[in-house]
Amino acid sequence: MVSHYLLMAFALVLTVTLPYCWIFVLLSTILGGGNVSTRLVRQTLYMELLGYFSLASLLVMLQ
Repeated sequence: MVSHYLLMAFALVLTVTLPYCWIFVLLSTILGGGNVSTRLVRQTLYMELLGYFSLASLLVMLQ
């Protein structure tokens, strides 16, 4: 997740500094992909942790 976020930040900096149209389109695509992948990884991590803790608490309650 951190590497995707850093790639997204790097693409954002390059988008501002390089004034070419085709580079803007390429970096905007990278920026969008980095944003989506960061959100997906974060949501998956949250769901995995939430699922593990809720299952563990359920097992404790059943004992």
